[in-house]
Amino acid sequence: MGLNKTILRLLFNAMILLTFAVSGIQFAHALEPVEVARDSRAIDLTGVVDLYPDVGSKIRVQTAASADGIVRRIEVRAKGEKPHQDWA
Repeated sequence: MGLNKTILRLLFNAMILLTFAVSGIQFAHALEPVEVARDSRAIDLTGVVDLYPDVGSKIRVQTAASADGIVRRIEVRAKGEKPHQDWA
């Protein structure tokens, strides 16, 4: 009986994965790991961040979809009062 349950569980998991693959559901990949050496004094993130030069004193971005599928927008304001800010 234990072997049958294992096979059924494997088939069920395979069907779920197949359903996601066929339906075209995409998962959000908002974060990527960055390797940092233990003795680093600074981290160069130039190649792994999006740069928005001379945008202004605030920037609006969309969040990744939440568990309920809702995509939200947030606005971030700069601390300084400069009319043109660079964002990363």
